[in-house]
Amino acid sequence: MNNDFLRKGIIFPLVTALAAGICAFCIINANVSDLSPFNGGANILYFDNLKTEKRETAAADVPLKEGALIGELKGKESLDLVYECDYAGLFSAASLSERGALIGETGTAYIEIINANASKLSDTAEITGAYGNHSYKKTDEKTVNNENEVFLTAPRNKRNLAVYYREKGKGGLASGYKVIIYEEVA
Repeated sequence: MNNDFLRKGIIFPLVTALAAGICAFCIINANVSDLSPFNGGANILYFDNLKTEKRETAAADVPLKEGALIGELKGKESLDLVYECDYAGLFSAASLSERGALIGETGTAYIEIINANASKLSDTAEITGAYGNHSYKKTDEKTVNNENEVFLTAPRNKRNLAVYYREKGKGGLASGYKVIIYEEVA
């Protein structure tokens, strides 16, 4: 009887509680997005900005504040170039992202526009303003699925410009991003 009490009263509940605790820990800490059947085959991407310090000034000692006008993007028509412009401002301006290089630096500068302003782009682009004058020629055009893939499209060993915008699919719903890559010409 003593052996039966020890087995049924103490050991079995301890083993059951331990197994239930391990299962609960695994379920709570499981990341469902890492499991391929649940993420729909989507790529999980991470863009690591190599510059960890917060930029405070541009190459020409222009204060870099969110929403600051830093130049002009010229194609078929001109757009104001704003540093980290909010989405509402994209209707009349282009936004230089802090996630890339600054204009004139080695690397890729990422500029976001809206679909309605895409017709203002051409095969050449010129940026004038706080960074001086820089001319670019179009080298490639790609369509990607999400914004993280935008930051992986252009090579980072040249002075590039990547202008991107959301494409409209059927019914006005966004279907991905169009990225136009320009390379600086001397």
